[in-house]
Amino acid sequence: MKNFRGFSLIELLVVIAIIGLLVGIIVPNLGTAKSSSRDARRVSDIHNIKLALALYYNDNMHYPCNLTTTGYGVASLCYPDFYPTYMATIPTDPQNPATQYVYSAQSTATTMTTDGLSCAGNSRTVTYYHLGAVMETTSFTSQDDDKTTAQQVLGAQTAYACSQSNSGVRFDGNAANCSGGSAATSDKCYDAVPN
Repeated sequence: MKNFRGFSLIELLVVIAIIGLLVGIIVPNLGTAKSSSRDARRVSDIHNIKLALALYYNDNMHYPCNLTTTGYGVASLCYPDFYPTYMATIPTDPQNPATQYVYSAQSTATTMTTDGLSCAGNSRTVTYYHLGAVMETTSFTSQDDDKTTAQQVLGAQTAYACSQSNSGVRFDGNAANCSGGSAATSDKCYDAVPN
């Protein structure tokens, strides 16, 4: 008769403890890796949109009023449509596909005393923009522009850039969600402007 020897209770407990320790170390790092991966995708999306905006500007000598709105007529200073001619699909946030990146079109009209810039309508040519993505970590935001004012358009500006067309909140490259009136403790807005 053969004598089979199994694992003792102590050996099983040691193995379970080691597995538990490894899981405790690995699982939190997986969450951080996923966040960093989504942030890298956001940065890539912003750069791709910037390239398409540069092509648009090269062809039309102005930027689009909106990334997704279509139907601007030839008489409009927003003509031609950005989408789908210059980008077949406009990238959206990888975690929330219904959330678009923040695009704030600006013109050099001096009708707004707060910043000397006006959100573009059909009556003004867009000469500047802010493009932003809300990040999950701050690992990429040291590489962005952090613009809170539109100083590159009309010289020294003192207030925040043009209102976003969807909510009327000021764009702020230092704010956590790319909008608001003051810098956030943790800058999670990755913002880009024309070169």
